[in-house]
Amino acid sequence: MRLLVLVLVHLTAANKTLTYFEKYGYLNSNGTSLTNNIKDAVTRFQEVFGLQVTGYENEETLKLMDTPRCGNSDEGIAPFSVNPLVKWNSTRVTWNMIGSGIQYANIVKRAFYLYSKHSALEFRRSYSNPTIMVVISPKKHVAYYLKSTCSYDFDGPGDVLGHAFLPRPWLNQSDIHLDFERGLGLYN
Repeated sequence: MRLLVLVLVHLTAANKTLTYFEKYGYLNSNGTSLTNNIKDAVTRFQEVFGLQVTGYENEETLKLMDTPRCGNSDEGIAPFSVNPLVKWNSTRVTWNMIGSGIQYANIVKRAFYLYSKHSALEFRRSYSNPTIMVVISPKKHVAYYLKSTCSYDFDGPGDVLGHAFLPRPWLNQSDIHLDFERGLGLYN
């Protein structure tokens, strides 16, 4: 009986790892050997996040996988790299917010202030035509810079805190979406 419980625990953990790596762009089912794919996925994950690269799920890797994070896929992300062609058209960036969590405007304002202190960007709130729209919403929500429903639903009080998008140079706009049910860390 004890062996059966251990096997079930191991299978549940393996399924959680597979789901995580598929969700965040490290693994897909393209017909190649599953063992090689998983080892490659673990290796890539460890590289991207600056962990010791072993290719195996060690304690440090599993702990990071269990940490709340951005909901966007990591696919195409190189370790510690930024595309120099994707940037704001100006060092003055405006923002506004809408959604269920509008009462958190002061927290968002303080976050932008902190970012301003450590970057060349200056953030100011603007109620008309902001370059960043902060959306605090549960589950399904709107991507305002695309003027359509966002493709990435929130998971409620799960692991995804939110997601953001790089600025679109032709629009000079972007969105930051935060999961209201995560409560900006207030309901954990």
